[in-house]
Amino acid sequence: MSGHLPRRWVSEDAVLAEMERLNNMSMDLVSDFTIAAPERAAAEAAHKLARAKRILLARHNGVKSMAEAEVIAEADDTVSAAYAERLNKDALVESIREALRSVRVNQDALRTAAASARDGVTGPGWRGNPNG
Repeated sequence: MSGHLPRRWVSEDAVLAEMERLNNMSMDLVSDFTIAAPERAAAEAAHKLARAKRILLARHNGVKSMAEAEVIAEADDTVSAAYAERLNKDALVESIREALRSVRVNQDALRTAAASARDGVTGPGWRGNPNG
């Protein structure tokens, strides 16, 4: 080294600001999840109900085979729409869950960076005290 202290690669203030931003983001995601999860459950129940009703109707109309009644139900427009809604709600819940995981991973990395900043550790390749 040329006699000066190495540049720190992270400032504690920047880390704290980013932690606050991620915390706010996670709270928004949790709020979204609390809405989406019950909607997902309702969509699943609606699909299962529509499918069961269509199977029963097919059986009532003389379809003998359960397999054939299930095929008729799956081809029904109402059942298909309910299934599509169910898949959309599943995808929404999973995307929120993945976003929450990503936020947590970033928060963990920032906690490490904050600890490093407090301990005076600098960027990649840092091997200890440059003056000692």
